[in-house]
Amino acid sequence: MNLPGILNSLPDLLRSQQTGKSAPATSDATASGPPLAVPNGGKTDQANLSSSGLAAAQAASSDVRMEKVQSVRTAIDGGTYQVSAQNVADKVMQSLLG
Repeated sequence: MNLPGILNSLPDLLRSQQTGKSAPATSDATASGPPLAVPNGGKTDQANLSSSGLAAAQAASSDVRMEKVQSVRTAIDGGTYQVSAQNVADKVMQSLLG
């Protein structure tokens, strides 16, 4: 198996799946065997939410404290986010004990 060839052809395969057109064959990918098949023949799935589904999704996300999420993201990106091992262990034990 020619893993680098397959990895190099991955963007073309993904692009072809989005557009529905077949991916151009590359010499690296075909040198190791038959061309790779595009799942579902290049067709894509779609899902649409009804207005009630959209309202339910928005209501479920209203519990999220975005300012807290942003501060945690900033700390993670900055490499300053720290988790107390004791707090993690306590939560694990609480979840196991009910």
